Amino acid sequence: MEDIMRNRIAAAVLAAVLVGWNLPATAVPYLSIEVPDHYVGKGEQFVVTIRMNDAEDLFAYQFDFTFDPGLLAVTGVEEGDFLGRGGATIFYPGIVDNDRGMVSFTLGTLTDDLAGVDGTGDLVRIALRAGDTAGLARFALPDIIMLDSALVDIDFAPPLENYVAVVPAPGTLALVLPLLPLLAARAARTRRAASPVNAA
Repeated sequence: MEDIMRNRIAAAVLAAVLVGWNLPATAVPYLSIEVPDHYVGKGEQFVVTIRMNDAEDLFAYQFDFTFDPGLLAVTGVEEGDFLGRGGATIFYPGIVDNDRGMVSFTLGTLTDDLAGVDGTGDLVRIALRAGDTAGLARFALPDIIMLDSALVDIDFAPPLENYVAVVPAPGTLALVLPLLPLLAARAARTRRAASPVNAA
């Protein structure tokens, strides 16, 4: 009797493993904050890109963007080309508050009776200018909402944060080098903690 039970359990475990091997891997949608470089000089202007990754039927989105107001200021917000792949869009750049370090209520949506967009691409581009103070500035995306074409919430993994180091002069390698290990370590810890694999 015990042998029969063991055989049945073993068969059930094997069947579960085989079924698992045959299931397609499903990517979890998430937003990431892309920077052109991890250091900028005082007074330098640069663009941060908010990228949609592994979307399925994305019809509309809304988020806040936060930054360090002691180091950076936002000078402009414009729509990326990702959502427009699905047709006409409505875009609102949000409310820029450089004193608090926030762009709030940035949103975009497709119009009419359209299907959502799949894949990966740029949602929003945010132009910033570095101030006169050196330091490590962090970007984050709180209060994210994503909707599909049925206006149902889309489940997503936590967004990946990012950083830039503001240095006294563009390309001053001697001043940048001491910051790079700290920058890389903090970014690696954040990505491991917030990666779609860990979130799933």
